[in-house]
Amino acid sequence: MVKYSSGMPTMMQEIGDATFWKDTDGYIDGKDALGDVIEAGNRIGLKYLQPLLDNKIRSENYLSLFKKIGKKLAASPNSTFTKKEFEDVLNDSESNVFKDFISRSRKLGIIELASSKKQGEYQFTNQLYPIYFLIQAVLEEQD
Repeated sequence: MVKYSSGMPTMMQEIGDATFWKDTDGYIDGKDALGDVIEAGNRIGLKYLQPLLDNKIRSENYLSLFKKIGKKLAASPNSTFTKKEFEDVLNDSESNVFKDFISRSRKLGIIELASSKKQGEYQFTNQLYPIYFLIQAVLEEQD
């Protein structure tokens, strides 16, 4: 839970709130914590990220890219990514818009240049964002 809160009060609040309200036995184990982090990721996404996406990003290609990246990074949300890592799963349309996707996502504060400052290496600005995109990808697959 600490890993995913990133030392950010909003994240800590959401994870703590999810944990408090979902707990039924007074004991938080790894399974509880994982479920609570997923719940918090969904809440963060709905409150802070979804309005940005609804108002600023309407491209299906961009949303598809977020979901693909989220699926890969959700298990290790501090990880960085490059276009090269996704070349085998991007369709032609997604590949063509990747540069613009990065630019737009950076302007909106969703992703940033990775701290390593390597050319073309990025990371999410919030560790719960990839979890949110993973949740959205899973929900889409269930439909």
